[in-house]
This record gives sequence, structure tokens and C-alpha cells, in this order.
Amino acid sequence: MEKTTTQEPDETGNALAALSPEIKSILVDCDLTAMAPSRCFECQLATVLQLSSPDGVNNSAVVHCGAMNRDIEVMVRRCTAFRPRA
Repeated sequence: MEKTTTQEPDETGNALAALSPEIKSILVDCDLTAMAPSRCFECQLATVLQLSSPDGVNNSAVVHCGAMNRDIEVMVRRCTAFRPRA
């Protein structure tokens, strides 16, 4: 049987409120607020980019991990390379 987890609505709201205004704006604009609890957004090794089509209609976000040198596509709960932002 596959284990499923449910996310509490307060968890996302609290995590979103704790993020920097820039990261919060990117997540809201790209409809990715459910990813707000990811540890990546609190890590100094991560880069968050908002991409846009030339007409500005289609927005997407990319989270790049500098420690692993790869893009992150799922929510991260724990990471051994985590370095808190100052």
C-alpha cells in the first residue's frame, strides 16, 4: 500500500508568510504556493528564478540547488547540505 501524506493548510500559509517578499511573490505569481514549506526556500545554496514567456503571459519558476547542481522539482523536507539564509 502506498503511503500518502496530507498537508495542513496552516503549514503552507505559515511557510509562505515566513519567506522573503521576492520568493513569496514568485511562488504566488507562478501558482506554486503549495511548495512554500520546502526547505530550499530557506537555504542560501538555492536560487529561485521566475521565468516568463516573451508576451509575459506564461510564468513558471525554477528552484536550482547549488549543492547538488540540479533543479528541484518537488518539495524538500530535509537536506544534509542545508545552509540557512543569514
